[in-house]
Amino acid sequence: MKILLLLGSGISIPTFGSDGDCTGLTRRILEDEWYRATDALYLHGTAPNQHSDAIPIQMLLKRLKYIAEDYYRLRGNWQVTYEDLYYLIDQIYNEESGGQDNPAVVPFRDQIQTIALDIFTPSPVASFGNLRDLSYEAINFIKCAVSYYLNVEEIPFGLDGLIELINSKEFGRIDTFTLNHDILLEQAFSIKTLKLNDGFEKENQYVRWYSPNLFDATDLPRIFKLHGSINWRYMQNNDWGNIGIPCWTEHQKPLSPDGKNLYVEDPPIIIAGTYNKERQYYYDIIADMHWHFYSSLRNKSTQLIVVTGYGWNDRSINGRLREWLLRSNENKILLIHQHPESVTKSKSFMNYDYKRLVENKQLFVITKWPSELESGELVEKVKELMA
Repeated sequence: MKILLLLGSGISIPTFGSDGDCTGLTRRILEDEWYRATDALYLHGTAPNQHSDAIPIQMLLKRLKYIAEDYYRLRGNWQVTYEDLYYLIDQIYNEESGGQDNPAVVPFRDQIQTIALDIFTPSPVASFGNLRDLSYEAINFIKCAVSYYLNVEEIPFGLDGLIELINSKEFGRIDTFTLNHDILLEQAFSIKTLKLNDGFEKENQYVRWYSPNLFDATDLPRIFKLHGSINWRYMQNNDWGNIGIPCWTEHQKPLSPDGKNLYVEDPPIIIAGTYNKERQYYYDIIADMHWHFYSSLRNKSTQLIVVTGYGWNDRSINGRLREWLLRSNENKILLIHQHPESVTKSKSFMNYDYKRLVENKQLFVITKWPSELESGELVEKVKELMA
């Protein structure tokens, strides 16, 4: 029997605290001081020239939040976060740039155009040129802000039980699929001097380059980041380009494997939003990550998935999990959650299948947060389910 882990942002809350969940991040994105640097990155803090291009973006995002809250107030009072705001602004950008044809979004685009005219004096042209540029900058701003807040020096907390299972030799190689942008799990492995296969080569010219063939080169536990990572950057020059993890310091410059200077594209490669995420599951490194997830679920030996920290609101992920459960009654999910019934309120099949899955012995629960797991507890539960 093959075992997978599916992890969500909930596993990071013990480390980041309430400021690190979606609600906390949204508040900080909208309220903290930010400015646009000369390299088009948005940086945290006060603008050196006292002029912040982030302020009108934050004003626009706040107005979008009011619109979204009015909508969700009629649909169960859903908590609006930066993910929802990203989804809305992404629709505007795709309409303005011609990236997607959607006549239904035009009235919404017109409403946002009116809001933009109200925010800027005398018009959006004053700072960003047009609504397309403004929406593009808002997308970059959210990515930069999320990456900044998740890139902390905190020592990872509450992951010992998960690491104990991942590093166990009793169940063969265990693959971890995570929706998290942060690098807490990788940091936790490093602190414990444990090895993890993330698909990136050893450092070369101040960069660890992505090499998908590495996933099959060792028997080390593997990690696949389905929504990208705050330390993934695309780097290129006129002759070459690839995705890498930066290893350089302030006075060093990244070089290509043949020693040529590189231009580093920003922001980091992360996927934000809600229903727009699926559109990006078919490209480049993200497609590789999802191919491994899909392949693992199609593997008949995969009969147990340990799920924790996941909010059950990714439609594509949910669909693949449901198909996998329906494929065989031997397929099981072990859910680690202090309030497991709360998943029935999610936008997923758990809304109506939870009770049936428990009765069919396809869903098992450890009623704790992962940070509360005792030493050996998760390993023993997995042994019990595999017996």
